[in-house]
Amino acid sequence: MTEEEIVATYGEEKQWKHFAELKGKFENSDKYHLYENYFDMPGIVLCARMVDNLEKNAGGKQKSKMCKMWRDAIDAFNNAYKPEAFAAHTGGYFPGVKDEPYLYMHKCSEDIRRWLKELRAAGKAVFLATSSCSDYCDHIARKVLGDDWKDYFDVIVTNSKKPGFFSEPPNRRPFYSVVDFQEGTKVKELERGKGYAQGNWQTLMILLRQLTNKEEPKVVYIGDSLRSDTFPPKKFANWSTVLICEEMEAEGMEEDRTQNGPASKRARHSENDYDPASRAILVSDLWGPFLTDRSTSGSEVVTVCGHILRSSADICVPHLEYLAALPLDHKFTTFKDSSSEWAGFHPGIPRSVRK
Repeated sequence: MTEEEIVATYGEEKQWKHFAELKGKFENSDKYHLYENYFDMPGIVLCARMVDNLEKNAGGKQKSKMCKMWRDAIDAFNNAYKPEAFAAHTGGYFPGVKDEPYLYMHKCSEDIRRWLKELRAAGKAVFLATSSCSDYCDHIARKVLGDDWKDYFDVIVTNSKKPGFFSEPPNRRPFYSVVDFQEGTKVKELERGKGYAQGNWQTLMILLRQLTNKEEPKVVYIGDSLRSDTFPPKKFANWSTVLICEEMEAEGMEEDRTQNGPASKRARHSENDYDPASRAILVSDLWGPFLTDRSTSGSEVVTVCGHILRSSADICVPHLEYLAALPLDHKFTTFKDSSSEWAGFHPGIPRSVRK
């Protein structure tokens, strides 16, 4: 859409009619669907082209055909990403990741491996909770962390089906044992050093209390999904959250020179963090910055993602490397800090916000 078409459809402030509803719960509904991770990305192009085709050829039956189109799109996603497709080596996704893994992923740095070990050595309980099934998780983790990847975590939860892991009650989300990548019987109590499937955050908290010897341990959850890793753990579990947001680096960052303390205790930052290759993929002049936009009057308009990020994340970094390079006792400013409504960005504030 052109700028004129956007204003004609959404008004000068560019406010979508479902914006307030989406800010309150940030989940899919019968009115809209959130494309918010790399698994979803092909669906944006697919559905946009299907909509264009229907609008051009459906005559007066667009609405009914749109509903059928969406059901077909969901069926296609379910077929492409169904869990059994990994073991069966079928579909358009899993065979590629299995056959050429390093075409799609990078090995973890020694800094991150060291950091994970330091966390555990300092008495922190480190857990992995992923929506990936156990066989796919094992494949990815071995390629990224190594064959000893399980040694970095106190407990591992696969097929957690976030955001339901956080939003649904324990009686509807039991844990299951995992044997040879297959989910087994229900489990009531979790143990250190084991892997489980599905589950809920409340039962996990019982184990974290035991591992830390604290009645109310402070939990910091790190992830790259606003919908699954940031919004629900903050809303339902009141955990502290760290969002990994590659768009920061793609948009470019300006160093926050108000950080206190010696240079050794500041996040590493380079004026060369601006990555043109990433920017070409993640940022487009066609749809504008990820975090903010401008109304026709020139005032700043915070996007849906910008709002959820500020209200649900404590801090936001472009890569895990930025955390791993800092001492464990480093003090971060957060988005709740009174100094700036964007104070949670580290190691610098995206240039699009500085404009």
